[in-house]
Amino acid sequence: LIVDTPGILTGEKQTIGRSYNYQEVLEWFAERSDMIILMFDVQKIDVSDELSAAIKSLPKHYNKVRVILNKADSISQQNLVKVYGALLWNL
Repeated sequence: LIVDTPGILTGEKQTIGRSYNYQEVLEWFAERSDMIILMFDVQKIDVSDELSAAIKSLPKHYNKVRVILNKADSISQQNLVKVYGALLWNL
């Protein structure tokens, strides 16, 4: 079973209030998940404040986290290594 949860907000959208506690929703899903997949577009690597907070709020689930670099075939291997390094640095 794959559950696509509400997305992470970036930029000005982070200041818009939700009608629910996003961190609590993430924790609820994480407790019930066998794997947590974080997907990043290699053309738009952006670790927003909300994403950073979300990752930091789930330390007991780090062993479940897998990262996918979407559209990795659209850039050169050299740039892919740079993107990968930048993403690890930001996470």
